[in-house]
Amino acid sequence: MATGNVNPSTISQLHDVHQIQMVTSASMHLLANTGEAREKYLNLCVPLYKLALRGDWKTAKSILSEDQTMLNASITEGWETVLHVAAGANHVHFVKELVKLMDVEDLALKNYNGDTAFCLAAAVGNVGMAEIMWQKNPYLPTIRGGAGVTPLYMSILQGEQKMAWYLYPKTTELLEERDWNMLFFTCIKTGLYDLALKLVEDNISCLALARDDNNETALHVLARKPTRKNNWMRFDQALQLVRCLWNYIIRQDNSDFREVISRPSHLLFTAAEEGNFEFLAELINSYPPLIWEVDNKNRRIIHIGILHRHTDIFNLIHQFGILKQVVAKSIDVDDQNNLLHLVAKLAPTDRLNVVSGAALQMQLELLWFEAVKEIMLPSFLEMKNSNGITPRELFTIEHEELLSKAESWMKNTANSCMVVSTLIIADVLVHSYIKLCRG
Repeated sequence: MATGNVNPSTISQLHDVHQIQMVTSASMHLLANTGEAREKYLNLCVPLYKLALRGDWKTAKSILSEDQTMLNASITEGWETVLHVAAGANHVHFVKELVKLMDVEDLALKNYNGDTAFCLAAAVGNVGMAEIMWQKNPYLPTIRGGAGVTPLYMSILQGEQKMAWYLYPKTTELLEERDWNMLFFTCIKTGLYDLALKLVEDNISCLALARDDNNETALHVLARKPTRKNNWMRFDQALQLVRCLWNYIIRQDNSDFREVISRPSHLLFTAAEEGNFEFLAELINSYPPLIWEVDNKNRRIIHIGILHRHTDIFNLIHQFGILKQVVAKSIDVDDQNNLLHLVAKLAPTDRLNVVSGAALQMQLELLWFEAVKEIMLPSFLEMKNSNGITPRELFTIEHEELLSKAESWMKNTANSCMVVSTLIIADVLVHSYIKLCRG
């Protein structure tokens, strides 16, 4: 019943592109609503399913040898063939031996969800198993699965990097604009930055300005994904991707450039809020005028960095040189708050929790207030906002509860060693943080 390996030229003679996308499901004769079919299902399908699930090829082969119609039959109510089950269970040897017995067309059969067994192999990320199937039927990477997505997309969605790289060159000729966009944004969301970079290099005119379902460009998505330096390779790949996209975008006409950086949200302020300093550095180093961008409240990225207590972003103040005071004198349009008013507000919970305990958190907040105070003009220290409140008064109001908790902790701590250790940590914190905030 089986045929040998078929090369791509032979397959192309058997099918055209439209026929490939119309592959039928497996034979349903064992799922028929008759007593005889039910008996066969229980005596053959159920045991074969269990054998494929645990990878017992020797026993499964004996069943298949007696009834070769089982090779292209649905053996589950989800219309899965033996190959679907074995591939989904990640049993390479079972798949290798099974494929030898199958016809080329049988490898393209789909389950109830519209997926081939190759789609499942792509999702589990087993390149060796996918290669076995591909050698038999080279058209498999081009057969779309459920919801019309490619096996390549399934591998990317699962974050299967090796599989995605294996499938990419086998899929590119099939890809439409919608596919490129889906693959690209999914690569970014699953952290496959190296493949995302390859996609951009191969189709930058389409992808650099593309928008996802949230109407965001790739740079918007990357702005919200602070890079984690514990994976230096991935960190470097993400920055390369940002650099590649940005170098293309800054060369567009001004209207396209403005459209990208400001809609649906401003790239710089999104990155500043997340503390994505490396992202900001890439953009500003290539296009320094960005540092003067303001939001709808007349705030610059320095203001956002202060609000969210991101030291690296606050230290960008030193890049303004002699114009630093222009930034320091900025007033937001809503509440007439200056920089010192902003830092007087209680930090977001996630930023407070960079240190544990109310005492250290209060110490950290005081350090921030003093660091910002150092760059302010004397006349701004007592400036009142639209509510008639000075920065110092606002700090007292905002931190009343935290101060109470800190005082309570200090009073109730009976273990003097804990007090001493906390004070030592606080002293280290003072010196290191002042150094950071002074750039």
